[in-house]
Amino acid sequence: MKLVFFFQILVFIFFYSCSSIRDKNSPRKASPKAIENLEWSGYIGLMNWYEAASQCSAIGMRLPTFTEIQDSESNGITKSWHEDILNYLNQKKMEISDNTTFDIYWTSTPDEKGNQGIYYAYSFESKAYLSRGTAVRQVRCLRGKSERTYTQTWLTKTYRGISFFPKKRQIVKSMVIAVPEITDRYDSIQAQLKYPISFFKADCQQTSECFSLLIDVSVIPEKTKNFKTLVEESIKKDFGSPPNRIQAWETNLKFKTDPMAIYFGQGELVGNKAIAFFYDKKNEETYRVTINMIFMPNFSQEDWDKIILHVFMTLDSIQIN
Repeated sequence: MKLVFFFQILVFIFFYSCSSIRDKNSPRKASPKAIENLEWSGYIGLMNWYEAASQCSAIGMRLPTFTEIQDSESNGITKSWHEDILNYLNQKKMEISDNTTFDIYWTSTPDEKGNQGIYYAYSFESKAYLSRGTAVRQVRCLRGKSERTYTQTWLTKTYRGISFFPKKRQIVKSMVIAVPEITDRYDSIQAQLKYPISFFKADCQQTSECFSLLIDVSVIPEKTKNFKTLVEESIKKDFGSPPNRIQAWETNLKFKTDPMAIYFGQGELVGNKAIAFFYDKKNEETYRVTINMIFMPNFSQEDWDKIILHVFMTLDSIQIN
């Protein structure tokens, strides 16, 4: 069990550590700039997989497969894509640096290493973009309808009665977070330290194979307990075994604070959990977001990988105003 869990974490660290860095001031997505190239159409902007698939579908196109992206490399199309990026930055009168970084083309199929929905390729950043920590991401659409629409993919799949895609926006004090639509909200006050806590709960819908989800958001004043103490206590008390810090997730969230920390590990009794800490300097408060996943028996490796990605998507929806 521990070896399997460790492997899962390594897979997702690899998945996200290659992504472009974005800072807390980055927009959810930049205004897309349409680019036409042969049978391809694309956008420059920051989009997640769901947004990219939606953009392609909206113009009657689809995300390419991994093989189709590779084929485009062999016939020189991707070279012109990189030129598109340079032209885009020049039009914005941004100075081009010598730095290159890994960027992402979204695809509808995994690559040969099993990375779902992504293809890595070199792309360029400007110094102006680097100063804000943002990057240019390319979305490429291919003419023709997809064999499956994005509304029928694992993004909206139900896992043992739980539809995990985070699309219901909720406000907890100054934080905005998207949670699964199936969850019910309960607001409370922590009994001992008297800080507010909001719960978003979806109970097990089946008896033979169970999956329950509990997301809670606590807002803890600095004078009650400081950031460092909260993290240290959580590592010791909130997990069944020492958790892993997922720094790749911290790097790739659209919204960041300083300090912040994300941990993933086994639950106290069964299942797994993620705990993220965001510090609000303006109000001197720490937002602690806990995502508890309680299930029995274990999921298949394929489903589990997708569930973990939904956890990241939930954290990636967070903003603190």
